[in-house]
Amino acid sequence: MVRGLSHLSHICNPHRGKPRIRLGAPGLVTAILCATLGSCSGGFQSVYNTGLWVQPGKYDYIKCPDIAARLRNAIAQQKSIEKYMERADQEAAGPFINFTVYGAQLEQARADEALLRQTAREKNCDLTAPPAKK
Repeated sequence: MVRGLSHLSHICNPHRGKPRIRLGAPGLVTAILCATLGSCSGGFQSVYNTGLWVQPGKYDYIKCPDIAARLRNAIAQQKSIEKYMERADQEAAGPFINFTVYGAQLEQARADEALLRQTAREKNCDLTAPPAKK
């Protein structure tokens, strides 16, 4: 049996280097994967809600009939992009194409639609009314 604290001298020795942590290939891959997924933990939805896709107040000076017309165009554009995305999903590279090409366009159309609906609510516009004839 050891008497005293001499057996603990390796803990307090100032000349001893810090222990090194060695990661093997699985540990390194796991660390990179956790860092990558951790950066996305807020989700993409939080990015889209920050006004990145539309300018606040963009439609403030537009009259109600024009807001309704632009809203119909935004919805039609969104449906068109969704059709293209469905068609692209039939190919092997479809998810990659959807994410890189159509993803931003679809989010832009959705953000425009949301901003148009918000502006219509603020102005008390009737969006169910038929379009005005010119």
